[in-house]
Amino acid sequence: MPELPEVETIRKDLAHHIVGQTIEQLIFLRSNIFTRELNDFKRLLTNKKITSVNRRAKLLLFMVDDLSLVTHLRMTGVYIFEKKNKSNSQITQKHTRFIISFNSGDKLIYQDQRALGKIYLFDEEMKQNFFIKYGVEPLESSFTINKLTSLLSKRRINIKQFLLDQRAVVGIGNIYASEILFLSKINPITPANQLKKSQIRNLKKSILIILKSALAHQGTTISDYRKADGESGNFQKFLKVYGHEKEPCPNCKEEIKRMSSYARSTFYCPRCQI
Repeated sequence: MPELPEVETIRKDLAHHIVGQTIEQLIFLRSNIFTRELNDFKRLLTNKKITSVNRRAKLLLFMVDDLSLVTHLRMTGVYIFEKKNKSNSQITQKHTRFIISFNSGDKLIYQDQRALGKIYLFDEEMKQNFFIKYGVEPLESSFTINKLTSLLSKRRINIKQFLLDQRAVVGIGNIYASEILFLSKINPITPANQLKKSQIRNLKKSILIILKSALAHQGTTISDYRKADGESGNFQKFLKVYGHEKEPCPNCKEEIKRMSSYARSTFYCPRCQI
């Protein structure tokens, strides 16, 4: 599933291309990914201008007047921007689920191999109610040591599960949780409410380092993630432990281990992360 760096990369790419564009036509090829009647989307969005592209947690928000077209990409959702009259169009791809045609002739194509993504249409009140369950944004000023300490103190779950909980800190998924804990030298099974002050400081610092570095490299492509131009991210080249089971730790040369919990794999160094 695309995590914060991937979704933010997509947001930046799309904002460059579609902000200011007017929606001419909406084409629906898979109706079950939409959470309202298709006629609502057509009636409320056709001939309207996209004013901004935002992100909250792992979701994309296309702002159209006072409405928000919100997409949760889930496992395999991808948005691809196409300029007018592109010769090798992605529209005919069998996994294309949704197309926005602009009056410029450009198109925004949503593809989703497993069709697990969800597309919402919210007014401001609906948007606020939907996002109230989401936690703090780690790249914003509201993510402070005091805030993180408070969140950790209330949870007995292990620190890996805490990092994945979008009600606490948003945008972190399985890949970055392993990398963050390795950088901060914290054992993944440590109870969240038992971290020492020094560990909390290291954890916060590591969250920022990993997310900002992944963002600078335009995300991590392990399987499905693609940028808006169809190209892959590059941060997979810099992963220290994720996917490196039985390889030597880059710090101490101990063999990297993998543990499985809640159908997710955690990669860690048993020597560095004590």
